Amino acid sequence: MDNDKAEVQTAYDRYWRVLTEAYAKSDSAGTGLKDVASGSAYAQTEAGLAGLRSAGQVVTGKAKHSGTSVIFKDGRKLKTAVITDCVDVAQWKPVDKQTGNEAPLPQTRLVRYVTELTAEKWPTGWVVIEEKIPGQAC
Repeated sequence: MDNDKAEVQTAYDRYWRVLTEAYAKSDSAGTGLKDVASGSAYAQTEAGLAGLRSAGQVVTGKAKHSGTSVIFKDGRKLKTAVITDCVDVAQWKPVDKQTGNEAPLPQTRLVRYVTELTAEKWPTGWVVIEEKIPGQAC
C-alpha cells in the first residue's frame, strides 16, 4: 500500500506540473494533459483553458500544496485513490497575455482551498478522473 501511495503522490505532482504548464500558455497542446487526466477532470481543465484563451489570459506562477492525503477506495474494478489537498493559489495568478497585467479577481475568492481528486490506476499509470473543489478554506 505504501508503494501505491508513493505512486499516487508522484502522479498527483505530475498532474499539477502539467496543469501549471497548460495554464501558463492557456493551452494543453504538448503538455501531456491526456496522460494525467481524463473524464470530468480533463473536461474541467479544457473548459478553464478555453475561458482563459477567450479572455486573452494566461496564469503565471505556481500553486502550493500542503496537507496532502491519499485514501484508497475498496471494491472498485480499478484501484482508486482519493487525494485531498490544501491548494494555495496566492502566487498562481491570471494575467493579460499582451500586457502582463494581473487580471482583476473577486475579493471573496478563496486563495487557500481544499481540493479533492479521484484517481484510478490505469495500465499506463495513475490518472486523475475527477476534481472537486467544495469551496472550503484551509
